[in-house]
This record gives sequence, structure tokens and C-alpha cells, in this order.
Amino acid sequence: MGSYPGSMHDPDIDGRMKLPPKPIPVTRVHRLLVAVAFMSVSWAAVSIVLFLRAERLRRQGHDRLSGPEAPSYSRGASPTSTARVSASRPLLALVPDSIQDKGLPGSQISLAADVRAAEQLSGASIRRSLEATGPRPDGAQMAAQMAALDGLKLHAQPGRKIDGWLMQVGRSFRIDEGKDPKFIFTQGPPGYRVTLRFPETLAGYAIWLSGYNYDSRAREFACPDRYFEAIKPNDWVRVSGVLRPGSRMEWEPGKPDESLSLGEMTISDIRRVEVVQK
Repeated sequence: MGSYPGSMHDPDIDGRMKLPPKPIPVTRVHRLLVAVAFMSVSWAAVSIVLFLRAERLRRQGHDRLSGPEAPSYSRGASPTSTARVSASRPLLALVPDSIQDKGLPGSQISLAADVRAAEQLSGASIRRSLEATGPRPDGAQMAAQMAALDGLKLHAQPGRKIDGWLMQVGRSFRIDEGKDPKFIFTQGPPGYRVTLRFPETLAGYAIWLSGYNYDSRAREFACPDRYFEAIKPNDWVRVSGVLRPGSRMEWEPGKPDESLSLGEMTISDIRRVEVVQK
């Protein structure tokens, strides 16, 4: 066979010919790699969103309401009851800014967030019943109150550790000196009892925790008396300890109104926190 001059190729004269690249076929492996890359980017975006949301929730307590909601007195409701109806408020807004700047335990923030969720779920029913019947709860209000506790009881199980929660002192007194209402006519156990207010409310109701420095089961002091002698009502304190066996979360009657009790704890440490005015 003859050959045409145009088809002649001499490597020594013309150099090596660069052959055109072969097309790479799109296979299942390539599609899988693309899908994995897309899922990785999507998960990273979701993780960033969740992180920013958690950070916003943690720092939400730094903000304050622009102004209180004007009261509306209806059905003979008292100013106390109508004050419960408020605009959306920051989480843990009762905590002074100078203390919030130093941070709060994650377990305390978690409880506060669940308290707010319970309020959004059942708070309207509690308020409507309160406006209709006054401070004394009726059947509907009691049902709404109990429903509000369903999502909170996990936070108040006996044995639960309280790891440096920020609380506000209500009352502090020695039990064995007859200053505890439960032991006015009988000799109570030794040591102190202190009532501590949680810096969040549920449908306007105060949330309290009772603490003791004497461990009745171990028959020993878990915290020295001098720590309790150094605090006074309305002080902000950081408190650590554990919820006692038999402790339970419940609504408690009181004057002039009810309150929510987180239960009872044995206190291992309680320290006053200085509030810096800004």
C-alpha cells in the first residue's frame, strides 16, 4: 500500500505528537463522590447554624426589654396577675449583667430554656384561668400547671448535681433554733436552711429551691455554717450540691401567691457573688 505525504510522521523531525486526551466517563463512583461532598458541605452549614443558635441562646440574657408591656385589667384581675402577661423577654433576664459576663453553667441555661418552652406551651392556659378565678387555682389552672411540669421533671431528679448555679437568696436561718416554719414546735435537725430563687419565671410564677448544709443521711455537715452566715436576703450566690433523695418538683401554695419548687438539695458550697454596677 502506498502512503500519503500528509500522513507521514517522523518523531526525530517533528517531535512527539500529543494525542488528544480521552474523555473520562462519568461513573457511579464519581457521582458518589459528588454526593458525599455535597452532604459534607450541607452538614457543615447545619452545624454552623446550630452553633450560632446555641450561642445566641447563651448570650440572650445580656439583652433587656425595651419597655414593659402596659397592663390591662380585665375580669377583676389584680395588678399582680396581669403583670404575668408580658412581651417576649430575654432568657435569664433577672441576672445582673456583670454576673452574666462571667458566664453561667450550661445545665442552668438548659433548665431556663425548658422553663421558657413550658411557659410557651401552657402559660396562656395558666394566665387565662388565673384571670378568671384569681390567685386560688381551679381545676383547669391546676391541670395547666401540672402539664407545664411534664417537660421539666427531668431537671429535678433526686441525685441531680447542681454545679455552681447562680441563684438569689430568699431567706437563710438555722433550723435547730426554731426559725424554720416546719420546726417551730419541735427540735429540727442542725444546720442552716436557705431558700434560693432561680433567675427565671414560669408564666410569672417564681421558681425556688430549698437548700440545707446538713446531710441527714450521712449525718454530717456538707458545708460549713460560716458560708451561710456570710449571705443575706437578695444576695446573688453561686451554689453547688446535689438534690436530695425524695426531692421533687411541685407547685407550692404560698402568700400571696403560689410558686414552683424545684425541690430540696444538700449544699456543698455557696458563695456570695459581687454585683458590679455599670
